[in-house]
Amino acid sequence: MKRLLFNFVCLLSLLLNIATIIFWLRSYRIADYVAYCLESKEFGTISTVGRILFYKESAIAPFRWKAPFGVQQAAHAAPDSIAAYAMPNASRQASWMGFGMISGDNGRYRASATFVPHWAVAVVTAILPVAWLRRRYWLRSNRGFELVEEPVNSGKTINHH
Repeated sequence: MKRLLFNFVCLLSLLLNIATIIFWLRSYRIADYVAYCLESKEFGTISTVGRILFYKESAIAPFRWKAPFGVQQAAHAAPDSIAAYAMPNASRQASWMGFGMISGDNGRYRASATFVPHWAVAVVTAILPVAWLRRRYWLRSNRGFELVEEPVNSGKTINHH
């Protein structure tokens, strides 16, 4: 049962790895958005410019978002850099090796975002599939060869025709 569960988790990790690489390559041309919208809050994810942004927006009273609410998705042209997502008022931004955060407001809503580079997600999701491959290879290489004592030739010559 543990082996079956391990195989399933490895397969899931491999699928996530492939999806991450596809979104990574796509992110330089197209920004993909998925968000959950409420009347005064929004939570979402954006795959753009080689990064994945996890963001939260809150409307500043008396402003509210208009319907439709619930899960929304969209695809737009990707901006030139991650700085395009920065808010104009009191915007804070920090970044290191593709990891970082942005926060601020525009007078109507406050927003904060944490971003992670696609390469980091690709590396993490590749760990289990690589471990699975190494385990399979190691088991095969150790199982396939045994030391067997060969009979000693007693001085008789064997003729092969």
